[in-house]
Amino acid sequence: MQTNLNSRQIKAIETKKKIYDTAIELMETIGFENITINKICKGANVAVGTFYYYYKSLDFIIVESYKELDYYFEKLEKEGYFEGNYKEKIFKIVSEQISYPIRKGIKITTQFYKSQLTSENEYFTSSERKSPMLLRIAIEEGQDLGKITKDISSSTIRNDISNIIRGTIYSWCLRNGDFDPIKEGLGTLERYFKGIEI
Repeated sequence: MQTNLNSRQIKAIETKKKIYDTAIELMETIGFENITINKICKGANVAVGTFYYYYKSLDFIIVESYKELDYYFEKLEKEGYFEGNYKEKIFKIVSEQISYPIRKGIKITTQFYKSQLTSENEYFTSSERKSPMLLRIAIEEGQDLGKITKDISSSTIRNDISNIIRGTIYSWCLRNGDFDPIKEGLGTLERYFKGIEI
């Protein structure tokens, strides 16, 4: 937490976190479908109006939970996890993006996909997030080395790979987790690479 914040700002951060933590705990114990804003507020010991001050709806709690992925990618980058050649970097990024929903659990992941369709939140598709930015940089590295075609823009390739990630996770949710999404996703990515590598 920043040390230059005043007591009111610190209290606001703590209150928002308390609401978030209570909501996530309830999701894990009673399921998203059984949560109400009143239950969250009771558990967090805050007024309903306070909830709406920080979150427009329950869907925005789900979106907030996925922002943790960006912090996780920043941590991995600082630790040097994504070092290697361009292809190793891309495969590591994809593997970690697919692994994250597995760790969150199929119920929360399924709700996240539903939330993205109804909450009018563009977080999921933003190219400014950490993981898409790292992916684009790795693709451009491959293009600069003459290993990946430049006939297709790095942005288009990044979007194609993002679609592989989303499609794999979506299928995993639809099939109630009855296959290994990392193996499936990386296999699809390997086949895709045959069309873009020189």
